[in-house]
Amino acid sequence: MQAIWLIPAFPFAGFLVLVLLSRIKGRVAGALGTAAIGLSMASAIYAALSLAPQMSGGGTVITFELDAPEGRGKERAFEVLDKLAVLDKLRAAG
Repeated sequence: MQAIWLIPAFPFAGFLVLVLLSRIKGRVAGALGTAAIGLSMASAIYAALSLAPQMSGGGTVITFELDAPEGRGKERAFEVLDKLAVLDKLRAAG
């Protein structure tokens, strides 16, 4: 988290080098710009991973039993899952 300032710093440093050393042209300038953006992206990935919670104990599992006539268990399970999918889409739509 302490290195989050590096995300904008790398492109800005690349810009400053290219402006101050204006004789850098062509492929070298492109390589320098690409390296600056690549380092910025690596810093962003590092920052995102350091903010992500680490899973150590696993997640929560919810189980339930469905009442269904003999031989219709699988069909009934998919009916319930379809209804849950609609609720998820409504939640995602806002």
